[in-house]
Formats: sequence, structure tokens, C-alpha cells
Amino acid sequence: VRGFGSGEDAYVGNVSFRCRNEQMRGRCVYIVLGQPLIDHCVIEGGVVVGGGKTAPHFESCCVHGSWGNGVHFTDHCRPSLRDSLVVKNRQHGVLVDRSSHPEIISCTIRDNAACGIRFFQGDCVSTAALAGRPPEARSRKDWPIGLLGRIAGNI
Repeated sequence: VRGFGSGEDAYVGNVSFRCRNEQMRGRCVYIVLGQPLIDHCVIEGGVVVGGGKTAPHFESCCVHGSWGNGVHFTDHCRPSLRDSLVVKNRQHGVLVDRSSHPEIISCTIRDNAACGIRFFQGDCVSTAALAGRPPEARSRKDWPIGLLGRIAGNI
């Protein structure tokens, strides 16, 4: 771990997270600084990532059972979510707001109470608007300036 005292570049692997307090399941994992790698973890509750200098990497994780959103990217963060499963959350599977720029690649996002992925950033287009367009029209260059993330895979 670089920056030993703070854990900004930490590796967390093969860990299960679960909130003991059922009321807190909307925010089980909360990351506001650094670039930690969260690898092969099971998170029973929500994930919140926020902050302009925050760029965590989630790989091969399962996020489920949140009382709110499964994953919430906010406040200019630059996270990546790869090869992960986001299911059975009581609101959106993934909520992207406040100028966040995520990469969401090869994920399965399903069986959530609201949207699979919800962009809440002014005049940005949603994945639903992109879904019916031909592949060449779905490229990043056609998206409004506020939405610069990358989305690919089984959404």
C-alpha cells in the first residue's frame, strides 16, 4: 500500500461486506478518496463513491440487497466497475450524478426496482435512449459533454 497511513491505493479482495444495521443498507461501502481496488467482493448493501480525486476500481464484485441504489457514483468521481453483478436493489442498480465519469464494462445489472443505470446529470442521455440506436450512434463522441464514461457489456 502506497501512502501507508491513509490506504488511498489499497487492495481489498475476497471480502464480504454486510451492514449489521438493516437501516444502513443504502450505504454499506463509502469511498471518498483514493484509487482502491475492490476485487472479488460481495457487498450486501449499497456502494457510494464520491469526490473529484476518487477513482476506485471494482472488479468481479456482486452488489445486492441495498435499500437504496446498488452503486451511486457522485461528485466528479472517476470509478470503474468491471465484470460485476448489480442485482436486487430497491432503487437504481447504478446511479450516476454530479458530473461523475464512470467506466462500466462487462457488467450484469438486472432485477433492480428502478432503472438499471440512471444518469442524472442535466441534459445527458440515458442508456434507454441509446439502446434503440445503431452501434455507430452509441459511441461516446455522440454523448453530451457531461457524460464521458464508457458503458459496455450486458446492461
